[in-house]
Amino acid sequence: MALNFPTVEDTHKDAEFEYQRLLSMACQTTYLSAPSAESDHPLLPSVFLSEREEDAKVTDTTVYCKERWQILNPTERPSLTKGVIYQNPDTIQIIRNRFDETYPFSVTLLEVYLNCPYRFYLASVLGLEALEEPSLEPEGRLLGTVLHDTLERLFTEGADMKHIDDQLIALLHRGLAERRLNPFLRLWINDWVKARVDWFADLERTRAEEGWRVDAEWLERRLKYSFGGFTVKGRVDRVDWKDGEASVLDYKSGRLGNFKRNIEKGVSIQLPLYAEMIRALHKARIASIGIYGFAHRKLDEIEYPDQAIKTAVQFASRAVSGIREGSFAAGKTGFCRYCEFKEFC
Repeated sequence: MALNFPTVEDTHKDAEFEYQRLLSMACQTTYLSAPSAESDHPLLPSVFLSEREEDAKVTDTTVYCKERWQILNPTERPSLTKGVIYQNPDTIQIIRNRFDETYPFSVTLLEVYLNCPYRFYLASVLGLEALEEPSLEPEGRLLGTVLHDTLERLFTEGADMKHIDDQLIALLHRGLAERRLNPFLRLWINDWVKARVDWFADLERTRAEEGWRVDAEWLERRLKYSFGGFTVKGRVDRVDWKDGEASVLDYKSGRLGNFKRNIEKGVSIQLPLYAEMIRALHKARIASIGIYGFAHRKLDEIEYPDQAIKTAVQFASRAVSGIREGSFAAGKTGFCRYCEFKEFC
């Protein structure tokens, strides 16, 4: 039975196609380069690149990112949208009727509005959806989904602190086997998690020794609460309990910014909003909010986050007011090149 794995000839043809594509796509002179190493591992240039002869008279050796190149070349810079700001009273009333006090705002979408109101407008007002294009690269969302599912299974079935590392890997293998994934992608996810399992196991044992208890009913728990004037909904990854106090936790497989600063700037309001919802709905004292940063093997916590909660509620209220006023200006977040709606800007 043929497994249809790529052969050496397939790899050579793909490299040749990519080489010819790069040569033909430039509107001016083409200069090609290649990194000499990646993550301390040496890399060999493509055979096509090593055989290519280029003019040594390069006027500018600086490699610019896409945005920087557009700044330096105004003739190639497109006119960026300023977003949409409604002023017609009838239109604004329609928006207010749609996003009224009973409308359940997703915490995630409120964060979207705070970072870029125009992106919220495209997704939630116009209802546009990004076209999923096929890619050979693994999606970050897939890693996060597998990680969340594995951790939920771990604590739902009951974690044995003595063998929690072995349990996690066994559940990971079971979850990967249930998914129809490329075998190389399965191997990559497996290696990524295994590299962090010791850190995770040590952290869980420490929290258990401190008296924190994982409640299966508070895994992937859905929440909904009215803050007086607007309603918010969401799903919290995990809430641990100790003597009537709650520790509100989130899992992240990607990079982390400055947790506290992101809350103060309104970039991230998710966890403090969840904490306020739990405090109001279940009369709980909030001991901490924290992010399990798997990429950097770090638990980033804010203890007794009353000020963070107050700040997040204020930002959420400000976002809802802006939405109801029909104000959807384009934001400058620094992540525009990764936005699913970047073509509209």
